[in-house]
Amino acid sequence: MHAVARSIIAETVIGRVSGDLENSVRRMLPAAEAEPARDAALPEDFDARADVVTAVNEGYVQSIDYESLLELATRHRVLIRFDYRAGEFMCRGGWLAFVYPGDDLNGEIEKGVRENVLIGDRRTPEQDLEFSIRHLVDIALRALSPAINDPNTAMAVVDRLRGALAQAMEKKLPTTIRHDSRGILRIVGDDTGFDGIFDAAFHQIRQAAATHPAVVIHMLGAVYRLAEHVRTADQCHALLRHAELFAAAGLSQAEEPRDRADIDGAFAEAKRKLQRTRSIRRDAAGSGRQDRDGTVVMWRGLPSPP
Repeated sequence: MHAVARSIIAETVIGRVSGDLENSVRRMLPAAEAEPARDAALPEDFDARADVVTAVNEGYVQSIDYESLLELATRHRVLIRFDYRAGEFMCRGGWLAFVYPGDDLNGEIEKGVRENVLIGDRRTPEQDLEFSIRHLVDIALRALSPAINDPNTAMAVVDRLRGALAQAMEKKLPTTIRHDSRGILRIVGDDTGFDGIFDAAFHQIRQAAATHPAVVIHMLGAVYRLAEHVRTADQCHALLRHAELFAAAGLSQAEEPRDRADIDGAFAEAKRKLQRTRSIRRDAAGSGRQDRDGTVVMWRGLPSPP
């Protein structure tokens, strides 16, 4: 009875947390027909001439108001660069932003930067997708701890992560790059990429699951299914990298020959499907089948891979 009750509680919590994650994906990653990204190259003398705005508060960066910062930078004719994203911890006196040219940095710019970078005591999901992912990951880590040893709950978390990641892969990641009305680069931030999203979803679970062949195989199966949602080469390469990491972790700990064979087989299937994805992507590029935003159409109008 205790085991059944614990299972019901775990399923309820996983369902609620995964619902929050999916809401974050829908809110933060709108399915926009975005313009192709414009050039974001910094001036060659940026490092030599930029000056630093430092933080006066300590805590987690909760959000960055890029639109207000664009107005500020345009008004003062400067370029503002951020080398961190929402969710990172900022120390008092840390480098909040770089302003170029540094000779134009003044008190109004410093005040504007500090007002538009919100720092608080805890992380929030406002602009931090990895924060929402972490809540699901924490459930899997607790389930895989020696005290609980519940791989089935960890596999349920992997399923829910796969559902949220599949939605995210169908969307455009937001960009922090901003140009003024004349096309002059004014804001450059640290954009979120699918590499970072997949890392947040998989790294810790893989490390904790290395001694659980069933979980490792399940994670390889998640990559196999996520291949169906790949839209870009970056997504494909990131998934392949994680499949290699899953297989290596599992094989390093598995002693039973049958377990090793199953891990090898699951990895081979995931790799084969990702390779087919790349092949179809090249064929689609050659035939001109692309979305309006320039992303190659992968599976639209094609049969699902076996």
